[in-house]
Amino acid sequence: MEEILRKRIEFLTGGIAPKETLKKLDFECTDILKEFINNNSLINNSEAKFLVEAVRNSYKKILVLGIAYNTTNSTYYKNETLFYIADTILKNNYQNFYNLNSVEHTNWWQWEIGYPLLLNDILILFYNNLNKAFIKKILKVTAYFLPDEKYLGNNPVAIHPSNSPLRRATGGNLIDTCKIIFLRGALLSDMSICKKAVKSISETLEIIQERDIKTISNRDGFYKDGSFIQHGFIPYVGTYGNVLLSGIAEIIYLVDMQLRKEIDTQKICERVYHSFEPLFFKGAMTDMVNGRAITRDGNDHQIGHEIINSILLLADGVDESNRIKLLEIAKRELFLDKFYTYKKNEKKAIFYNLSKNVLENVNIKIKNYNCSLTCFNEMNRIFYRNKSFAIGVAMHSTKIGNFETFNGENQKGWFTSDGAIYLYVDGDEYIDYWKYLDFHYIPGTTEIKMDMENIQNVESTMLNMPKNTLAKGYKNTVLGSASMDFINWNGNLKSKKNYIFTKTGMIYLENSITGVGDVYHTVANLKLSNSKKTTIFLDNKPLTETFKSGQFQEIKIGNIVYKFFKDEKINLELYGDSNNRFIKIWIDLGRDPINYTLAFEVIIIV
Repeated sequence: MEEILRKRIEFLTGGIAPKETLKKLDFECTDILKEFINNNSLINNSEAKFLVEAVRNSYKKILVLGIAYNTTNSTYYKNETLFYIADTILKNNYQNFYNLNSVEHTNWWQWEIGYPLLLNDILILFYNNLNKAFIKKILKVTAYFLPDEKYLGNNPVAIHPSNSPLRRATGGNLIDTCKIIFLRGALLSDMSICKKAVKSISETLEIIQERDIKTISNRDGFYKDGSFIQHGFIPYVGTYGNVLLSGIAEIIYLVDMQLRKEIDTQKICERVYHSFEPLFFKGAMTDMVNGRAITRDGNDHQIGHEIINSILLLADGVDESNRIKLLEIAKRELFLDKFYTYKKNEKKAIFYNLSKNVLENVNIKIKNYNCSLTCFNEMNRIFYRNKSFAIGVAMHSTKIGNFETFNGENQKGWFTSDGAIYLYVDGDEYIDYWKYLDFHYIPGTTEIKMDMENIQNVESTMLNMPKNTLAKGYKNTVLGSASMDFINWNGNLKSKKNYIFTKTGMIYLENSITGVGDVYHTVANLKLSNSKKTTIFLDNKPLTETFKSGQFQEIKIGNIVYKFFKDEKINLELYGDSNNRFIKIWIDLGRDPINYTLAFEVIIIV
């Protein structure tokens, strides 16, 4: 058991940290010390609705102190002030916030997963310093809120938004609970606990066969076509899938060869090849599978690099053939990403070193993208990719929700799966995109003009799923098409959408558009690059105004060209500030259209 604890410390600290990550660590540690000295606390906001997050943030801060305390070349290595602060916060939180008398409130996840994940690592990092009886007290609390890896809400004070506290843990959540139980077993020197947690991992890797849309729990996980679903009806490869992949990679890293046999490493590699790899573009993981995380701090590149980190870690625990394949994927994405580099952004020493090593390894070849269309029909997502650009299509149906909002996140995601088009060329298209976007105009969507801000019941739930049944991709060799029988959130707009992928881009055709109210289609809503001057031409004439309306045959924005096949009332508007400039293009279809048809082509000049 000591070996597991040692390996966990090695994972958290990376051993001797490179100067780039060490500088970040020491700087962060200094700020935390100043905060504690000034306030004698790391919890400054006591409002109930913020308290749960504030407690977690205090744990995150003493985790940083624990990493610095154990990093041999850190300024703060074995600095007893760090242990004093950590010990003080642990005791204060145990006394006042997280103990056997606590009652879940605000967000169940923090109590059952968020706190225990952090506490395990804190206890491991300060294991030799902390009173062992106190360690057992804290573990008794985490075991009270999460006694078994297979179930969430399995405690007397559990809450859940669906009013169903006791439920099976699935997908990314199950891997989180497995990791919690595994490390708890290591801290308690109980190998039977560790073995039980490891054995539960395998069920997350099985291909889902049953597709009962009335039952959430049996729809979460991986599908044969590469789809990954969480919460019953939301595509979540980039978030919950990311958690699942990283958790399994970390456990494989910690266990010995005997226990590793309980994990089917071939299956996890296959999930990487079929569910994660096809959704990368230049280091980014497409936002159409990132769910409500699109509105968090961070971006598609950060999520992509987290997944790259997991792939790098996983590579050390698999057979040689899979190791090479995984490293080739990681090296390609690290090499192609020019906007989010490990040297500038990576905080964890272990991943900094793994990234550096694979990029410097001349035996690992960089293989460019093949031209490919991947149809993730079980989650209503299509991704077309070649070496020059990528196009994603996000749809919904009776089995996949239109969007998810929770804990104040993604509250404006109303149209993000209404046949939305996600376009990638340079690779920085979605960095800070969702922070400043006009969410009423999502490319590829046809909608009714209305202020959506305060409208209720737009989001899909199990009792309020979309009504359309067709949302599917069709592959013919490397190219293909996608179709969607679209019905909007309130049933007042219907159409038939078609996406035809070409070597130079995509042809969009939408017919039978029939609706009540003023209907419009968003052709584009592009964030203009700050790193280069983007020229905009309307029928070969430069755009000089911030708003323009008329009939155009061709609109060129940098190396993206939109060609229109019929006369339409097309509107263009530049908006945003100098640092975050956007151009949106939309077509007015008129009031109460009946069987309206629109068509245009997107061409990427390479």
